[in-house]
Amino acid sequence: MKDYKKMWDERYSQNDCVYGKEPNEYFKEKLDKLKPGKLFMPGDGEGRNSIYAAKNNWEVTSIDYSPVAVEKAKHYAEHDKVEVNFINADLSNYDYPENYYDAVGIIFFHLQSPEKEIVHADIVRSIKPGGAVILEVFSDNQLKYGSGGPRNKDALYSIDEIAEYYKSFNHIELIEKQIQLKESMHHSGPASVIRLFGIKN
Repeated sequence: MKDYKKMWDERYSQNDCVYGKEPNEYFKEKLDKLKPGKLFMPGDGEGRNSIYAAKNNWEVTSIDYSPVAVEKAKHYAEHDKVEVNFINADLSNYDYPENYYDAVGIIFFHLQSPEKEIVHADIVRSIKPGGAVILEVFSDNQLKYGSGGPRNKDALYSIDEIAEYYKSFNHIELIEKQIQLKESMHHSGPASVIRLFGIKN
């Protein structure tokens, strides 16, 4: 993960919102079905999804690796008059609470092995039984498209990989599909994604 710090800081240094200010559509759709509680947002960037959740009465903890992104997220939350617990941290080396959160939002959060396996296991442990996961990530078929995401297959996901990471959840929805991304210049065009909405057993 450390190899990417400079890249992310440079990307988030631009004036505009890198992935737009509106929440991710899949995240919004599923979050709106849940009763507000404690929400965990790993790899949350400039906070567009956390800010949406906070506006809808969620108590949000948002973590990102880039201090530049976290400072921008704090600025946007202050502008929108909402409170979010924004933290700058390396999620592969973070002290996760156990059975604490009511939901987690994992939106285009990509890591390489071995951090990928470790971090997802930590995320699972941090969710309460009965808590929800809302996930949208690029599948390994995304390499066919130029609409965003890592260009390294190891940092992408297979549907079997996601099913294994979240095997302790009841999968209300687990699907790989092609969508049309319209989030920003960095997420624009046909894309192959994996979506998961599940409840922890």
